[in-house]
Amino acid sequence: MNVFTLKNEAVDETDTTRFPYDSEMACYAILWVKTIASDVIKNELLDELISRNDVQDARYTTSGPLCLVVKYNGLMTSPSQIQGVVNRPGIRAVIVGC
Repeated sequence: MNVFTLKNEAVDETDTTRFPYDSEMACYAILWVKTIASDVIKNELLDELISRNDVQDARYTTSGPLCLVVKYNGLMTSPSQIQGVVNRPGIRAVIVGC
């Protein structure tokens, strides 16, 4: 079984109902999130990202600076498009890796 783990959780990549692409198609974007007012807004942002059909998973780092790690289909979207979804009034994200 091919498994992607982040934040001590496992996601079965063989489950094509959620992300119907080979793991070779998966890319990762890391965004440093400068401002988030509350946990409610953080959770709403995660829900919005995960509901997109080009994103398989999105998680915040559990220590250090607040970063958002997003697993996405590189054929359908890009880090800058994901950054555009994250940036909004009160939230500023900067791409720090992909």
